[in-house]
Amino acid sequence: MRKRIQFTLLSLLMAASVLGQRYHRGYVITLQGDTLRGFLQDAPYQALSRWVQFKSDRKSEARRYFPADLREFGFFDGDCFRSFPVEFRLRRPGGGWRTHTEQRFLYLLEEGSLSLYELRDEAVQPLFLWSAEEGLRVLGFDERGRPAWREQLRSAVADCPHLRVPPDLPLTLQAVRALIRDYHRCDAPASVARSLPRFMAWLEVGAPVVALSNGIRGWAKGLHFEWRPTDKGPLRGWSLGIGFEHYVGEKYELDIPPTYYGYRFLGKHSQGILRLNHYLLPGEAFQPYLFGGMRYLSGSEQTEYMNLRGQNYPDEYRIMEGFKAHYGAGVLLLLDQTFFRLEMTPPQRWEVRLGFGLGFGGGR
Repeated sequence: MRKRIQFTLLSLLMAASVLGQRYHRGYVITLQGDTLRGFLQDAPYQALSRWVQFKSDRKSEARRYFPADLREFGFFDGDCFRSFPVEFRLRRPGGGWRTHTEQRFLYLLEEGSLSLYELRDEAVQPLFLWSAEEGLRVLGFDERGRPAWREQLRSAVADCPHLRVPPDLPLTLQAVRALIRDYHRCDAPASVARSLPRFMAWLEVGAPVVALSNGIRGWAKGLHFEWRPTDKGPLRGWSLGIGFEHYVGEKYELDIPPTYYGYRFLGKHSQGILRLNHYLLPGEAFQPYLFGGMRYLSGSEQTEYMNLRGQNYPDEYRIMEGFKAHYGAGVLLLLDQTFFRLEMTPPQRWEVRLGFGLGFGGGR
């Protein structure tokens, strides 16, 4: 009986030892920025805040890394820790405060433009905020021991106009985490800014308003390209565009009294366009713009009459060729990588164009 009990205890100790040495798939990021994939030892969060055991494969020897050795490590099933130099204060048992300053692995709770971390430690579990502008800040008390975390959070989420920090918000993981999640939902539209793409290509259809009002049927069709050289500075709303358009318009009138002859108009022209565009709101989804440049026009217009016998008699033939001014205004509606645009070019026969296209690069 005694041997059986001893054997059972030995088996339990061996099982506990094996479970304590379990490794899971994960990664480490070195100080040089290299990502090493392998296996991380499963350990309590308190231990993982100080060191982590890593193996490149299951049979290799484990290596222990400390916060000064790594930028980050994480398990592929979710948990992530990042190395930071942290500073926080603890109240002394006899009164007063004691400041801790050291390099530790912080547990990532929420990630975004405002990230939330926690230091899992036996003595204390302070929460930390991180942003690109302010860096890492501990949530806690000021130098006089007064609560400071509510004012810290108000300052951190001030750019979300609809988010309010309650005056009695407790310094708990649940309360702070819920606030950060609400902030990320508020911040999401700004992180997907509908700014102009660097390159745009679009197809368009259009027609002279005068021609349509006179009953001339036909539409211009074109292909256009734009390039915006920079996303910053005073030139970010400017782009250079080139395009090609072709137009065919026809009109028939039959049985015109008193002679009851027929009348036919036919107009054809093609043009190449080079222009500058100035977008007035380059950071918005709805963007009015102005444009100006030159176009080279090549085409003809002709009219002819037809008698009752079906014979045609040319009336007028006009050749159109040469450089002309090209300017006007329009509006663009940007939808992710696609866009619609409507523009008008007075007084060049008051042409109206409707376009649809794709944008590449920049934007977002």
